[in-house]
Amino acid sequence: MVEVAERQFVECAQCGNSIFKKQYELNKHAKDGFKNHFCCKGCSQKYQKGSKRQSVSKKLSEYYHKKRQAKLYHLDRYRNDPEYKTRKLQQAKDNRNPTTYRERRLAKKSKAIKLLGGKCSICDYDKCQASLDFHHIKGSEKKRINFASAWPKILKEIRQCVLLCANCHRELHFTENDND
Repeated sequence: MVEVAERQFVECAQCGNSIFKKQYELNKHAKDGFKNHFCCKGCSQKYQKGSKRQSVSKKLSEYYHKKRQAKLYHLDRYRNDPEYKTRKLQQAKDNRNPTTYRERRLAKKSKAIKLLGGKCSICDYDKCQASLDFHHIKGSEKKRINFASAWPKILKEIRQCVLLCANCHRELHFTENDND
C-alpha cells in the first residue's frame, strides 16, 4: 500500500514541489507513463526555456535577425552612398554569368565554333564569329542548329557539319543549286 500512496504524488520537474499525479495526462513515451510534471505554469515555462528546442529556435531567430539587419544596412548604404552603389553595380557586372537568352545562345555558338576549329575550313577566315556558318555535309540529315537547346543536342548536330564563312557557304550552295 505504501507504493500506491507514493505513486499518486510526483515531484515538480522544475522546483521539486509535490503534485497529485492524476492531474496530468498519460504519455506512453515518458519513463513513468506521464508527461513532465510541473506544479504551476511558471515552472513549466522555465523548464521549456531551458530545453533544446527553445535554444535552437532562439539561435535561428537571432541568425535571421542579424541577416536581415545586414541586408537593411547594405540597402540603406546602396540608396544613400553613390560611390558604394557604383562599386556594387560594377562588382555585379564583373561577376555575372551570361544569363540572358541572347548571351547564353552566343556563348554556345562560340563554343561550337571553337570545337570545329574556329575558322572557315576553305579560306581560313576567323575575324567575326557572326559570319561563320555551319554547313551540313552531304548525306547527313539537315536540321537547323538551335543554340537555345541543350548542349548534347547541339553537339549531335555539329558533328554532321563543317565550319564555313558566310561567303564560302553562299558560293558552295550556289554551285550545288547550279549543278542540280
